[in-house]
Amino acid sequence: MGVYGVGAVLGGLLMLGRRPARPLAVATVASLGWALPSAALAAGAALGWTLLAASVAGAGSAVCGALFDSTRQRWVPAGVLARVTAFGGLGAFVLGPLGLAAAGPVADRVGVSRVLLFGAGWQLLAGAAVLAVREVRGRGWDGPAEPPGEAAPAAAGVRPGPGGGPD
Repeated sequence: MGVYGVGAVLGGLLMLGRRPARPLAVATVASLGWALPSAALAAGAALGWTLLAASVAGAGSAVCGALFDSTRQRWVPAGVLARVTAFGGLGAFVLGPLGLAAAGPVADRVGVSRVLLFGAGWQLLAGAAVLAVREVRGRGWDGPAEPPGEAAPAAAGVRPGPGGGPD
């Protein structure tokens, strides 16, 4: 966890002054690093590789958090921001502990390595599912990022409303 924390600090420093064109896509790709420590432990990797995996996961956590939170603050209307944030927290603070509570008994039945490998695979699958959403891949800071060679769908200077279209 200490090396994860070092990675998180480095990831946070890396994000200073950065503004990627597609913040949600970058955040999702960064979150794929969370699979690395579980995969390293499941594979019985040497300590050095496991520490490297933890530091990459920490950096990915900071990058993902910074980009996801700032994008959410920019695009979710202020009147519902607290509610949207609360639903995200509900998932993390209810489903996370349930998964952790189930991990021990399941590991007793199928083995620790299989549970760790399943967790790593689940993280990668979840990230791929999020990246499969066109709106996630294409969301920019000021609206959908334009694919090269295409004209902007809306007039310049029109900020999308809560539903994604112009107000």
